[in-house]
Amino acid sequence: MKKGFLIIALIYTVLFPCSCDTLNFEGDRIIGTWFLEKRIDTLDNSVKEFDVSEMKYKVTFFTNGKFEHIDEKGSINGEWRNKGNGLYTFSNDGGLLHWGDASIVEFIGDSAMSFSPPLWNSYIEYYVKLNE
Repeated sequence: MKKGFLIIALIYTVLFPCSCDTLNFEGDRIIGTWFLEKRIDTLDNSVKEFDVSEMKYKVTFFTNGKFEHIDEKGSINGEWRNKGNGLYTFSNDGGLLHWGDASIVEFIGDSAMSFSPPLWNSYIEYYVKLNE
């Protein structure tokens, strides 16, 4: 009986490994500070460009799964997770962002990325990563 239980426990451990977050995402391509370069409204195809040198609109992703977003309205702090296949989820204490549908993040080379929100899907943002 004990042997059967051990075999079942071993099979369960192999098939369903721990799903806990390690909270160390070092090496993820999103880590670093990104500056908003342009936003494309997908409903009317309008494009709004931002002066990256002003550094007004930025988001920093940290290796501990936290982020800080800063724009002219202030800052938002929250958490992020890489779900794989270019999908990321975001959450913050204020409730503006929530775990749920994943946003699409596509990396363009080493220093650019596009971001598409999941539900609204009414815009695509392009960010550039400046050397820190």
